[in-house]
Amino acid sequence: MEVELCKRLFPCYSCPHCEKMKGVALAILLVHCFVVFGKPHVARRVKRQAISGFNVAAFRQDQLNLHNHYRMLHGVRPLVLNATLTKEAQDYADQLLRNDIFQHCGATTCNPSGAGESLSKVANATLHWYNEVFDYNYCSFPRGRATTRPGREKKMIFHFTQVVWAPTTDIGIGYAQSADAKKIYVVARYSPPGNFFGQFSNNVPKAPYLASKYQQSCNGVNGGFTAWSQPGACSKTCGKGVRYETRSCTNPKPSYNGRDCSGETRRLSQYWCNSQDCASPVDERADQCQAKGYSRKSYNFGGANECILFCQESNHGNFFTPQGKAYALMGNVCYSVRILQEPNPLSR
Repeated sequence: MEVELCKRLFPCYSCPHCEKMKGVALAILLVHCFVVFGKPHVARRVKRQAISGFNVAAFRQDQLNLHNHYRMLHGVRPLVLNATLTKEAQDYADQLLRNDIFQHCGATTCNPSGAGESLSKVANATLHWYNEVFDYNYCSFPRGRATTRPGREKKMIFHFTQVVWAPTTDIGIGYAQSADAKKIYVVARYSPPGNFFGQFSNNVPKAPYLASKYQQSCNGVNGGFTAWSQPGACSKTCGKGVRYETRSCTNPKPSYNGRDCSGETRRLSQYWCNSQDCASPVDERADQCQAKGYSRKSYNFGGANECILFCQESNHGNFFTPQGKAYALMGNVCYSVRILQEPNPLSR
C-alpha cells in the first residue's frame, strides 16, 4: 500500500537514482496516516472484571436456595445450577450492563439454549419475582393464559410462575453491576422453560400457606376488614412511647379470584403510652446513629429536617450526613408528635 502511494507521490520512486527518496516518502506516509487515522493501537481482549467486595458464586447459591425454598412450598422438585445456563445468563447480564439497557433477549445469539428468562434490577431478584404470587389468579385462564386477580390488573405474574414451574429442572444465574453499584442486572435462565399457554393450572400448584390469606375457592368473594384491635404493646418503657392498632383482611378473606382489602392494616393509637420520665436521659437519635454503625453524635437541624436523622461521619469533625427518618423504638417520633394527643391517664 505504501509503495503504491509513494509511486504516486514520487514518480521516480522505483528508479535506482531515486532510492534515496524512499526514506522521505515513508516519512510523509507515516505523517499522513497519523493525521488521518490517529495513533495506531493494539487490539486487546477485554476480560470480565470481578466485582470488588461481591461474591457472585455465593449470590448464585443464595438465589438457587431461595428458588428451591419457594418451590418446596408449592410442592415441586428443586432446581440444580447448570453451568451452561449460568455462563449464558452471565454473558447476557454483562451485555445489559455494557449497553445500559434492560430488555429480554430476543435472539438465539444471546440465548443459545433457548431457555426461559427472567430479569431484575434488584439484587434479591428471586424474592422480587416470587412476590407476584399474590397477584396471580388461580381461577381464570382465558384461552389458556394466566391472569391477575381483580384489582391487580397490569401486574406482572410470569416471573412467579417460572420460579415454581413444575417441569423446570435447571437454572443459570448471572449478575452484573455498575462500578458505583447503582445499576444492577440479574438474569435467570430456566430449562426446560415454563409459561406455556394451557399448562398453568397443572404446572403452578398452590402453596398450603395461602389458605391463611385466601378462601380456597373461586367464588369471586372480595375481602373485608376486621374491626381495629385494641392498642398493642408500648414501644418504650418510659419517656413517651407509641402503640399500634391493627386489623386484617379476613372479614371475609378474599377468594383466589376476589379483591384484596384496600387500606392500612396498622395505625398509631390516639394516645402516648408510658409518658413518665425515664430514670436516666435517653437520646433516641444517638441510639439510632450507633445502630447504623456511626458514632453516637447526632444533630437535629429542625425545621424541614426535623424528622431526618443526621449522624456524625467518623473522623470528619462536625460533618453530619442524613441517614433516613428518625424513629422511636417502634414508631416514627416526628409522625407521632404531630398526630398524638396529650396522654390521658386512664388510657395508659
